[in-house]
Amino acid sequence: MDARRGIGCHVRERRRNGTVVAARGLEIDLARSLAARLGLQRVRFVNDPSFKRLLARGRKPWDVALAEVTITDARRQAVDLSQPYLRADQGVLMRKGLDAPRTLAALRQLRICLLRGTTSVAIVRERVRPTRPLLFFTSLDVLLDGVRTGRCDAVVLDAPILAAERAAAAYRYGPLAGVLHDQGDLKGALTLSERALAVHERTLGPEHSWTAGCLDHLGALLLDQGDPAGARSYLQRALVIREKAIGFEHSYTNRVRYNLARVFLASGNATEGLAYSKLALAGHDKVLGCDHPWTKDSARVTADALEALGRTEEAKALRERYGLTEAEKPKAS
Repeated sequence: MDARRGIGCHVRERRRNGTVVAARGLEIDLARSLAARLGLQRVRFVNDPSFKRLLARGRKPWDVALAEVTITDARRQAVDLSQPYLRADQGVLMRKGLDAPRTLAALRQLRICLLRGTTSVAIVRERVRPTRPLLFFTSLDVLLDGVRTGRCDAVVLDAPILAAERAAAAYRYGPLAGVLHDQGDLKGALTLSERALAVHERTLGPEHSWTAGCLDHLGALLLDQGDPAGARSYLQRALVIREKAIGFEHSYTNRVRYNLARVFLASGNATEGLAYSKLALAGHDKVLGCDHPWTKDSARVTADALEALGRTEEAKALRERYGLTEAEKPKAS
């Protein structure tokens, strides 16, 4: 490998003249580990926004491409493919405001968006058989922007990519609906998130901040499924990791505190819930501002805790300050 040329990665990061400036992510960490084992002193990361071009024949401005690519006979004829470093099902990520479909029949009625040139296209056409025209995008950035802005009801792509994206920015998306297996079944988001956690622990390590994101998401899922005791263990571990990895006042750290506040409220411990929610609210208000969805979530759960402790006037004033109504429900991470 010629380190002067670079490692091509399908990443969404700040870049200058094609070279990634602030590289992060699963493939980035894997590339750095690979380079260290090969004894390379310097590695240049190159962003290639076109997934289709990664698999095209011919010379490229990098030596090795790291991306979640399904191995097919046709692709083997165009490029040399290594042994798999990750095995993944197809995941389904929903837009905000839309409930997760429970069956393939329900998914079939939605506007589905796909990344052109991926095996997701054939899987959706053959197993889902959507009733509405599919929308195709040529880059991951634009695909995810489609579901964030509401152009898409759902995105189908490799499950670990979608799980990691939602764990990193849950407020931008709706729920993870599940995964499409070979049988064509739509399974629960809990299984998908557990698999994503296992992948992150194996590839990034148990103390990585992205691993903490998976733990946070799993805790929120268990809480929404009525298991606050199970949620608490995941969230407490996530909090310890994030305080150490990204800092006590980081917005993602405070998002874990918000979810822990929800756990304690659901368990009947409003005093402990208030302690966590006040920390989360102060941090989110300071960093994100009073109008951010995460700040409003923290304010809402703080008001709920105050009300549970009989401090109704304080709860009412807090809701008025942040423009909340009592009918609104807190959102999962």
